[in-house]
Amino acid sequence: MSAELDQFDDPVVDASPDLADETLIRHYVSVSQFLSIVEGEHLWLSSVGGFTDSLEGAATDMGKDAFDDMDELIDEAKQREMADETTEALLDEASAENVFNLRKTIRNHCLVNCWRLGEDAESYKESAVFWNSYVPGGIGVAIESRVGKLKDLFEQHIETEHASLTPSVGPIGMVGEVSYIDFESAYDLAGHPARLLCKHDGFAEEREYRLIVNSIGPDERAKAMVGANVDAPFGEYMYVDPAQLIDKVYVAPNAPQHLMESIKSILGDRSGFDSDSVQWSELYRDDPTY
Repeated sequence: MSAELDQFDDPVVDASPDLADETLIRHYVSVSQFLSIVEGEHLWLSSVGGFTDSLEGAATDMGKDAFDDMDELIDEAKQREMADETTEALLDEASAENVFNLRKTIRNHCLVNCWRLGEDAESYKESAVFWNSYVPGGIGVAIESRVGKLKDLFEQHIETEHASLTPSVGPIGMVGEVSYIDFESAYDLAGHPARLLCKHDGFAEEREYRLIVNSIGPDERAKAMVGANVDAPFGEYMYVDPAQLIDKVYVAPNAPQHLMESIKSILGDRSGFDSDSVQWSELYRDDPTY
């Protein structure tokens, strides 16, 4: 992550600025999710609080060590003269437990939409793991787009839906490639939305690209810092123009033939798509010789 993550004059920070806009990406979805995108014209961003990976947004071992000394660090800070009245007020209520509560609250207020990166603008390596994980039973598709298209739509979403939000920690929106880290040695970013661009290195095959909405505001931050429970959003919809987002749709490799025909029919009624817009996944489709 090469962006200066604490410099967020822009509403959206690109944490992977060297990633070419033409890089292929795919989003694996069920048929109902596909219809939601094409006919409902929106993507869904989920709260990280509902993710099954408990390490999403969690502290690394380095962060855990720092947390053990948190009360001592807070006491030391209270002894120093603070010019900032807001900082003084926060320190009066600060404790290790409240800092932990704040970090957890920030995590749960981050909303994420996930895609898988291709190798470049021309090639994409199929993933059986993704088909099996996101399209169980083979009743679903992978939507193919480009990094630049997705970024443009996300920036429009942030400017339209979150223009009045004043972020208290990090930027309002972030996009970027996920880094896969060793939790025993990596620097700790817990408590910052950028932490959600890091995952355990056991997931490295995912090659994930993420959109992140940081929805926590000053009021929620202040409540969390005094130990209060703060309700987190379940998620939110992001408007998309399907013709602007979607380049191609790949039907699951083990899907029945009628699903291919149904997907073609759905897209055939919309402008911007033709018969070549829908294809079979290339996984398992070769005629093998035994």
